[in-house]
Parts: sequence; structure tokens; C-alpha cells
Amino acid sequence: MARSLRGASAAAAGRGVRFPSAPSDYRFLLPTLPSGDSMEECVFLHGDFEKRPYRLEDFRAPLEEVGLIKAITGIGAFQMNHIWLVKMRSKDDKDVLLKTGGLRVKGGFCAIIDPIQHDVTVKIHWVDFAVSNESIRQALAEFGEVLEVSNDNWTVAGFEHAISTTRVVRLKLKEGVVLEDLPHLLKIGGGTVLLVATGRAPLCLRCHMQGDIRRDCQTPRCGVCREFGHESQDCVWSYARVTKTVLPADDAQDNLMGTEEAEKLAPGSNAVGPDATVQATGEETADATTQDGKEEVVKLYYTKVFGHLRPRVPARPHCAMRS
Repeated sequence: MARSLRGASAAAAGRGVRFPSAPSDYRFLLPTLPSGDSMEECVFLHGDFEKRPYRLEDFRAPLEEVGLIKAITGIGAFQMNHIWLVKMRSKDDKDVLLKTGGLRVKGGFCAIIDPIQHDVTVKIHWVDFAVSNESIRQALAEFGEVLEVSNDNWTVAGFEHAISTTRVVRLKLKEGVVLEDLPHLLKIGGGTVLLVATGRAPLCLRCHMQGDIRRDCQTPRCGVCREFGHESQDCVWSYARVTKTVLPADDAQDNLMGTEEAEKLAPGSNAVGPDATVQATGEETADATTQDGKEEVVKLYYTKVFGHLRPRVPARPHCAMRS
């Protein structure tokens, strides 16, 4: 299947992933990982997602094979069953483990992730062809120094000459800035782009909360104000809240690609075959609003509070309302 090894390698390398022996369909699924000085002697082992569940005994033979089992001072599962945090005796032992390029656990590939961030690499999806690399540098300047920006070319038969809407960016973060500080959605060149970085929790494009994806999102949504986080019966109405309420464009929100889908449709994914087609999405995003939408919410507010619809919304209402 078609695949851009450069793009895939660059994205995974953003968290120190080493996988020269990884199969072409290897899937990374990671929570937000800790970083900093406390991780100097630590690595994360990322087991094949399809080989779950994992137990401590599964790692004995692979670590004995590379001669490092005695150099381990701590080991345990971390948030997900296929993610294991390992503390080594020294940084030198850690470097030796990283240089192995990966382990074979339960018959599947196990990637090794270094949580200490130096240069990070992110993939930026949905980039307009007219957007220059300099525009991307300027957009990310507040987070660090952009060392390299490159296009991700297609390898699908017949399209080898074409670039995609994905850019690969290598970034040196500023002091005090961590990977989780990078935005998931960003305005560049007048359009919204999606930033994907291996090693941090995804952003749900349904509720805009971090840690889940739209397909599995169970965050309740109010049928009155259309906001997430509470049910209709728990909705508290106020003039300030109503006039600032954003009505998401449901059609656009339902069709906006999430991180997983965007990655599958990019050149760096082997999910794109020679006959693959891309379903176009609308230009609107989940944050798209209209003036008509806001007026409808204000009408709902007055109908609920006063029992009837006022002819217009006063600039400074004198009635008592809940805040």
C-alpha cells in the first residue's frame, strides 16, 4: 500500500520513537506522556495495540535478549495496557535500549519512546497550497524555533508528482514550552489546520475536550444552548451567556475530520491505497457561527424567561436574571 516513510518517521520521531523494524501498518495510540528532568532515565514501551493485554512476564524474554533486564529499576503499565513506563539504572543504559530500535513482544513490534523532548516533529494537515513555509514559521514562532518545514508528497500510483495538504515541521520548543502547549487547531493563511503530534492526547472535534475522539465521545450536549458538558435540564440561562453562545454548525462539525481520519488520509498513512478517494469536507468548522443563529438563541432566552418574545433585545436589560 502507498506510504510516505519520511512523513510517518518524522511524526513518530516527534516523541523519540525508534521503529526501523516496525510493520507498515503499525498503529500508535498514546495518552499524554510526562516529560522533564524526572524522565531522564525513563522510556515508554509501546506494544502492538492488537496484541493486548500485556503482562509483566511478556517483557522478560525481550529484555533479557538485549541484556538489559538487570538495568531496569522500575517498570509498570501507564494509563493504557499497551503502554509501559520503564526506568533504567542510568542514562547510558537508557541510550543502549533506545539504540536497539525496538523489541519483539508477544510476537509483535514494541516501539521505544523517549519522553525527553528536544526537537519535536509535528504534522500539519489541511494546509492550503498557497500557504508558504514562512507563514507556518511565523504561526509557530511563539512556541519555538521552526528548524525545518517540508511537504509530504504522495506515493499513490499516478500522483507521485503531487504534494499533499500535509506539511511536516521540525520544531525546537522554547524553554518552558512542552508538546501539550501546542494547539490542536490553528489558523494559518486564513484557514484552519490540524496539528498532530505523537505523544499527546488527541482533541475531540465534537466537544473540544482533550483525551477522547469524536467517534467515542460521550460528553453530554445541551439541547437548549447547544453547549457541551451538561444536559438540557441542567442548563442555566443568563443574558450574557445567551448573547455569547456559539451555535455549532452541526453539518460541518459532523463532517470535520478528526485526528485519526486526517492521519489515515495523509501520505504518511498506509491506509491510503492506489484507488483511495478523499471525501471532501465543507469549509466551515465546528466553530462556524452566523448572526441568525445568535438571534435564534436570544429569542429562545426571552421566550423562556418572560414567557413571550420581545420585539428586540435591549442593550442594557433592567430585569433580574440569573448569572
